[in-house]
Amino acid sequence: MWGMVVVGLPGLFVALLGAGRVVPVGIGIGSGAFFFSCLLLGALIGFRGQQQNRSRRDVEGRGAMIVMLAAHLKGEDDAVLEGIVAKGGPAAEAAAMLLERRRAPAPDRRSQ
Repeated sequence: MWGMVVVGLPGLFVALLGAGRVVPVGIGIGSGAFFFSCLLLGALIGFRGQQQNRSRRDVEGRGAMIVMLAAHLKGEDDAVLEGIVAKGGPAAEAAAMLLERRRAPAPDRRSQ
């Protein structure tokens, strides 16, 4: 994100030189457009990165919440868990995870 701004800074410098008539005005206008396009692209990259980070945090938080719900529902019997699964939502995911784990055969530790 900031890299794009740094790439565009020479364009800003040349645009200012163009405003002072040190370089031709056309070059100054083109350099100014280059600077603003780099600035806009940097902002877009930053915005996309922020969205991805927020999405990643939401997924991690949801996983932690389901694990906590599963720990809380661990003592419930299968009928209650099936009722929770029927209602839907995050608690249903935790209850379904517990039911699946209970119904799976226990691994044979002697073969290891």
